[in-house]
Amino acid sequence: MCSSDLIGFYCGVQGAVILGKRRGFDEETVLNLGIICVLCGLLGARITYVGVYWEEQFAQASITEIFKVWKGGLVFYGGLIGGIIGGVSYWLSKGLELLPMCDIACITMSFGHAVGRVGCFFYGCCYGAIIPETSSLLPLGVHFPHLEGIRHPTQLYAFVGILSISLLLYQIFKRVKTPGITVSIYLYLYGTFRFLIELIRGDNRGHILGIEELWTSQTIALGAIIFGVILHIFLWSQSSKKAA
Repeated sequence: MCSSDLIGFYCGVQGAVILGKRRGFDEETVLNLGIICVLCGLLGARITYVGVYWEEQFAQASITEIFKVWKGGLVFYGGLIGGIIGGVSYWLSKGLELLPMCDIACITMSFGHAVGRVGCFFYGCCYGAIIPETSSLLPLGVHFPHLEGIRHPTQLYAFVGILSISLLLYQIFKRVKTPGITVSIYLYLYGTFRFLIELIRGDNRGHILGIEELWTSQTIALGAIIFGVILHIFLWSQSSKKAA
């Protein structure tokens, strides 16, 4: 974890407080939600990383290596799932409406995620594959000191892509009144973007559910895309019935 991750967390939480107040949510409750999501997200991100890379990094190592987060080793989708579980549990325990807060969370979380990717670039993790010398994309490439070859700066691609998604979601959030539509669009937009960018990642991505043809994040991305599309169709149909 680096300073940009912390800045990203801060931006995400503060953004949720600002948008939450506009929709009538109590500032302290939203702030508590943000803290819980961050803590549960970190836990989920680390558990996922350890699970994916168990044989490679942890099976023969000391048990204490599992807890050394400062050495790196967080998986975004694991963090997303952990944050969702923790955040939803807290929000429902307060008896508050879930979908409007989910819409806010996906906007602010995306913004914070984009900021964090800048830190990945300077840290040198989450790097891309080597760009062939004959490729027209070579001028976009970056040489990382600890790696060979000129590589895709996938961290910067992700910064631009995720920030664009966050800004688009905010515009949708202001215009669409049906709760949940914004988060459904986030799921299939980010899922599609993540699936595609994984094609040019250069680090070992691991596999889950015995699906060897896809990296871990691609498998989860497909699930997010499918769920997001189904949720969007369902919410839109329910809204149309009420309007009729």
